[in-house]
Amino acid sequence: MNYFFQFIFDQLLFLSVSFSIFLILLLYILLFSYYLIYIQKVWKLIRIFRKYEPLDPILKDSLLRIAKKSNVPMHDIYSFTSHSLNAFASGYGKKSAISFTSRTLEESTPAEINGVFAHELGHIYYGHTKKMTLVFIFQTIAIIGIEILFANISSFIIFPEISFIVENTIIFIIIQSAFSSFRKNEILADEFAHKILPDTSGLISFLTKAYDERNNHHWYVRFVLDTFHMHPSLEERKKLLQNL
Repeated sequence: MNYFFQFIFDQLLFLSVSFSIFLILLLYILLFSYYLIYIQKVWKLIRIFRKYEPLDPILKDSLLRIAKKSNVPMHDIYSFTSHSLNAFASGYGKKSAISFTSRTLEESTPAEINGVFAHELGHIYYGHTKKMTLVFIFQTIAIIGIEILFANISSFIIFPEISFIVENTIIFIIIQSAFSSFRKNEILADEFAHKILPDTSGLISFLTKAYDERNNHHWYVRFVLDTFHMHPSLEERKKLLQNL
């Protein structure tokens, strides 16, 4: 009998500690996300880790005209040193910014740069930075909750291997659900790029080069990228852009 009460006490203690840790992590995630979305410009945070360079004035002026034409509010455009082919939007609303890697600016044609820029404007227009942050919050909360739940019920399960499989299957589904929403964001941004720049040949050309570069990775890197991919396939995106 004493063993039974001790067991119950240990379980309740573990549950209370787990719940406290859960609340602390939740508070941290919410505060950090609030900082990213509303208080600070995300590009300022990124600049801590990246060396940014001024954009060519002529190119910058040309891109800002595209932004003005699309009626998308944004703060600025940047370039940072990197050997990858990439560009991304950050921030939210009037605090938004678009950043290009140095290699993208060096090796891309004006049409490709314009196409990528229009795509990133789509992310700003639809508020994808904010939405991705919210998805990340709920995904993290869900995964922490699943971990705590299975940690508490594991002692009651006769076959722990089954518990392990079920737990990780649920986590995998949660992650894939989040990535599915990210892939939809890419499609929306591609469609927006077509609206403001009907000739999408530049964007298609850049995407082809970027995907080809990804395919040059080692097989195990490609396996991870294919399993947890945040972007639709090149074929799907090319078909969409060509048929718009």
